[in-house]
Amino acid sequence: MMTRTTFATPTTTPRTPPKVAAWPLVGSVPPFYWRKLDFLLQARATYGDIYTLDLAGSDVIVLGHPRHAQHVLQDHASNYRTKGGATGFRASSIPLGGDGVTTTPDPDAWRRQRRAVQPFFHKNHFDRLTSAMTAAIAESIAPWQAIAEAGTPLEMAEAVTQISMKAVIKMVFGVDVEPRTGGQLAQAVNRTLDYMWEGMLAHLIPTWWPSPGRRHFQHALQSVDEMIHDLIEQALQPTADPHNLMQMLWRKGQEEGVTEAQLRDEAVTMMFGASEALPAALSWTFYLVTRYPQVQRQVQAEVDLALDQNPPTLAHLPQLAYTRMVLQESFRLYAPIYWIQRMASEDDDIDGFAIPKGSIVVVLIHLIHHHPDIWQDPERFEPERFTPERTAPRHKLAWMPFGAGQRVCSAREHSLMLGQLLLAQVCQCYHLEAVPGRTTGVKLSTSLEPKGGVWATLERRG
Repeated sequence: MMTRTTFATPTTTPRTPPKVAAWPLVGSVPPFYWRKLDFLLQARATYGDIYTLDLAGSDVIVLGHPRHAQHVLQDHASNYRTKGGATGFRASSIPLGGDGVTTTPDPDAWRRQRRAVQPFFHKNHFDRLTSAMTAAIAESIAPWQAIAEAGTPLEMAEAVTQISMKAVIKMVFGVDVEPRTGGQLAQAVNRTLDYMWEGMLAHLIPTWWPSPGRRHFQHALQSVDEMIHDLIEQALQPTADPHNLMQMLWRKGQEEGVTEAQLRDEAVTMMFGASEALPAALSWTFYLVTRYPQVQRQVQAEVDLALDQNPPTLAHLPQLAYTRMVLQESFRLYAPIYWIQRMASEDDDIDGFAIPKGSIVVVLIHLIHHHPDIWQDPERFEPERFTPERTAPRHKLAWMPFGAGQRVCSAREHSLMLGQLLLAQVCQCYHLEAVPGRTTGVKLSTSLEPKGGVWATLERRG
C-alpha cells in the first residue's frame, strides 16, 4: 500500500508523459467513447500513472495517483488555479453551467461565489436540512408500496433522480414540486450534459453546419433556462421557505451585487448535481446492494437497530456507520465526479514528468479509486474498506469522489447525508431484489451513469 505524500528531488531531466496512440483529427475520443472506463484503465496499464490523451485536438495530461492529486489540488494549487481554456471537452458544457461556483474557470470569481454559497452548507443547517430530506424521501417512496404489492419491477435510477430533484429543489428554491416537474427539469439538464460528449467532436464542425445534436442541445438549454427562471421567481416569493439558497443569495446580492444571471448559474450547477451526479452515484449504490444480498441484510439490521421503526434524524446518522460505508464504497467504484481539470500556470514536474506551462492536466479520480497499489482487488465491492482501522493508513486522497483542495464540492456532506438517509429509509421499508435478465452498463457522461437502468423488485418489510 502506497502512502507517500512528498516528492523526491528530481535527479534527471523530466521526461515527457507518454502519449496514448490516437486517431487523426479526433484523437482518442472514439475509443474513449466506445470503451469508456476500460479504455482509461488499459491506458494506465500500458503507459503508467501519467500519460497524455488527445481529445479531438486538445491534449490533456492524465494523472492517476493520489500523490498527483495532492500535488495539483493542494501542495502546488497556486500553479493550478484555473481550469484552463475551453478545450473540446469543456467547450460544450460552458453554456449550461455558465459561471456557477462549480463551473467558473476564473479562480477569483470562484472564490467570491464560494464565499456567497458556503454559509448555506454550514453544519448549523444540518438538522433542518436532514428533516427536509427525510420528509422528501418518505413522500417519494410511499407509492412504492403499490408497486411492491403488484410485483412490478421498479427502475431505481429514475426513482432516485426524482427523489434527489425533489429534495434539492426544496433546499435550493424552498418550494415543493411534483415528481413530473422535477423529472422534466432533470431530463432537460441531462440532455445538455449528454451533448458534452458529442460536443468533443461537434466543436470541430463549423457552427453553420447542420447538426441535429446541436439543435437538441439548444432546445434542452432553453428548456432548462425557462424552468430555472420559473423556480427562481417562486423562490423569491414570500410563500417560499425563507431559508432557501436563492433567497439567501438574493439577500447577499443587495449587499454584494449578486446578479440575476449569477442566481441562474448557481441554480443550474445545483440542479446538475441533483439531476445527474448524485442520482447516478446513488443508483449505483442500489445496483450493488441488490447484487450483494449480505450487504443489504447488514444495512437492514443496522437500520432496524438504530431507528426502531422511526424516521431517521440527524442524531441517528452516526449510528448508521455501515450504511455510510456502503455509500463510500459505492462512490469509490462509481465516483460522481470522476475527473478534475486544471491548467499549469508555470512549468512543473510531477513524478519526474515535465508539465509545461499552459498544459491541461486531468486528475483522473476513477484511476485513483481503482489503483491496484492502493486498493486490493479494486473491482470488488467491499464496504469494510472504510472502517477507521483500514482508512487510517491510506493516502488521504485515495478516496475523493467530491474532488479535493479548495474547490472540493460544497455539498459533499449533504450528498452523503441524502444518500445515507435514502438508503436507510428504503432498506427500512423494503427488501430489494435484482431483476433477472436486466443488465446494467456504464454510460459515460459528466458522471458515470447506469446504462439500461437499475431494475429491482420490492418486497415490503415488517
